[in-house]
Amino acid sequence: EGSPRLSASRYFPRTLRSLIADFGPALAVGSVSALSTSAFATRLAADVPRLAVGASTSLGRPWLVPLWSLPPRWRLLAALPAVFLAILFSLGAISGSSRGHLG
Repeated sequence: EGSPRLSASRYFPRTLRSLIADFGPALAVGSVSALSTSAFATRLAADVPRLAVGASTSLGRPWLVPLWSLPPRWRLLAALPAVFLAILFSLGAISGSSRGHLG
C-alpha cells in the first residue's frame, strides 16, 4: 500500500484508508485542480497558469468520438484493444505488487 503510517492508523475506517492509499495521488491532483478553479482561488487572486484547449482540434473534429453513433462492428473493434489493455494493466499491477502471486 501507499503509506504504511496511514495503513496502520486507527483514525479512519479500513476501507477509507485503503482508498486513500490506493488513489491518493489521483485524489490530490483532482482536488487541487478543482480548488484552483473555485471561487475561493479567485478571491485570493491566485494567478494559476492554465492551458487553453479548445472544444475541438485544429481540424475541427471533437476531442472525443461519440461512441454510440458508430456502427456496432467498429464499437466491437474498439473494445478489443481496450480489453487487452485492461488485462495488461491488471497483470502488471499484480506482478508489481509485493505479494507477486495471483491468489
